[in-house]
Amino acid sequence: MQKKLLISAAFVALLLLLFNDTALADQIEVASRVEAVTLHLDAALVRRTGEFSVPAGDSTLVLRGVSPKLVQQSLRVKGAGDSEALIGAVTVRPSMGAGVESEAAKKLAKLLDERQMLTDRIEASETKKRAIQNFAKASADAKEPRAVDLPASWAAVTPGLDEANDRIRDLHRRRLTIDGDIEKARQVVQLDPLSAPGYDVFVEITAHSPAKGRIALEYLVHNAKWAPVYDARLNFETAPKGRLTLVRRAEAAQRVGEVWENIRLILKTTEAVGAIATPRLSTLEASAGLPSDGQADLPFRKPPDDLVRLESEKDRSIRFQEASANQSRGAFDASFEAPGLVSLPANGATKVYRLAHFETDANVFVKSTPEHDSNAYLHARFSNTDSTPLFLGPVQLYRDGSFIGRAILEHVPSKETAELGFGSDDSVSVRRIEQPT
Repeated sequence: MQKKLLISAAFVALLLLLFNDTALADQIEVASRVEAVTLHLDAALVRRTGEFSVPAGDSTLVLRGVSPKLVQQSLRVKGAGDSEALIGAVTVRPSMGAGVESEAAKKLAKLLDERQMLTDRIEASETKKRAIQNFAKASADAKEPRAVDLPASWAAVTPGLDEANDRIRDLHRRRLTIDGDIEKARQVVQLDPLSAPGYDVFVEITAHSPAKGRIALEYLVHNAKWAPVYDARLNFETAPKGRLTLVRRAEAAQRVGEVWENIRLILKTTEAVGAIATPRLSTLEASAGLPSDGQADLPFRKPPDDLVRLESEKDRSIRFQEASANQSRGAFDASFEAPGLVSLPANGATKVYRLAHFETDANVFVKSTPEHDSNAYLHARFSNTDSTPLFLGPVQLYRDGSFIGRAILEHVPSKETAELGFGSDDSVSVRRIEQPT
């Protein structure tokens, strides 16, 4: 039966460059991995775990490879084991080594090895060339050269010298090409989040007897987020009624310099580093006119880029169904847990998850502005019947099963109404007639 470790301090000190008393205790390397991530709209809360075994007395657990985007003040330590132990100071230091060896770093190392091999071959060919030249010079400088031997000497020297020169020129050209590839690979490595060294975490632990257990680090990281995207499908029945299905999805991505593979992923509808209280008002001076740029400063959230998705054709014999996230609601937010264990690439590549959907009646009507456009456009007004607000994000529009375009869905609180356009309606004709004044 496991006993909880006694936590004396969740986070006591951050010493970045100077060694402290942790150097006096036995350091025990703990292999750790990211086990779970709670992804907010603007950041992520990471849970990293590892197994440890310590002798009686003082020890220091070392967990390496923590994200370079770590918010150090957010670090917390938890643990459980088969014996009582005391967690003391927690120290965070920049890692002295490189980051996780990514594919880009491996490619760069391979190119550097190839360049060194070419350099060695160039030096060997130049040594051979100098030897041939020295032989020719020795033959020409001989005190009593025999005329009968000179033609044979030149015949022996010339082909070897030509071959050495050709080989040297070819090797130089190949090395020049490798140099260009190396420069491109270096740029890729610099942009690769996994190439940046992260942090090492040192956890002091005092065990009353030899103990085994599991330690967990929880910390906040930047450069990880998710954004809402939607599918809106309108099935037109009888005017003015239609049936609208809204599918809620999430686009998730991370560039935190950590490997997130086979993790439990939870998506939260809150912001982790946003404002948490009413800002304090300052004294304002009223003056005529706008700011110098002619525009007032207004809050703005940039919607995520559109994502092209492939819609599978219907098959009568085999039906495929998208996996949906499990949904739960708290007092002021909603959580969606991605089905199964998932992986998020460290290079910022986007993954899309289906979160939830709801169906509702929609009031369908036609709008037109003949002064600018003589077409009549079909609009649908519907209510957000979900208990979770619909956040600002792009929406892909389908009418009677056909894709018709993309739009932006504004923020819609629960039980409030929203309106979306669903393309032109050819069954309605509009003509603009100007009345004489």
